[in-house]
Amino acid sequence: MAGKKILFICTGNTCRSSMATFLARDLQQKEFAQSGHLFDSAGLMAVEGMPASPEAIAVLAEIGIDLLPHRAKLFRPEMVDKADLILTMTGPHRQWIINQLPNAEGKVFSLAEFVGASDRDIMDPFGGDRGTYALTRDHLLKMLSEMMQKLEETKES
Repeated sequence: MAGKKILFICTGNTCRSSMATFLARDLQQKEFAQSGHLFDSAGLMAVEGMPASPEAIAVLAEIGIDLLPHRAKLFRPEMVDKADLILTMTGPHRQWIINQLPNAEGKVFSLAEFVGASDRDIMDPFGGDRGTYALTRDHLLKMLSEMMQKLEETKES
């Protein structure tokens, strides 16, 4: 069975959503190899082609993930039609998408909302030090693990 096309959304697509994409791919490869999901990311205010932030690259490198190939993409309306599931880093990101594109409702959730963790938005580490980025990475890892588990459970039912 083919997996879902999952799109992660943040503001600039150089920190949170890019880390989420690469962390999810790594997690799938290591623990959920049969799921076959496709992960991508974009930013609501991204500058096309920007690399991931140096701190994001560094904290993923610490756990053996190469974020260097990432280039930022600006979120576009047609991405809604191509994705099965859109997961935003915050509630306001989710609300912005629904306000702009009402047809997205039902497939766009904040990551926290999707895994049932109320009020646990993924904080933006932009401008923070490496420790701040590491906290964001670890928060993402926990949430993404819960996300993958939920996707596996819903696939079986």
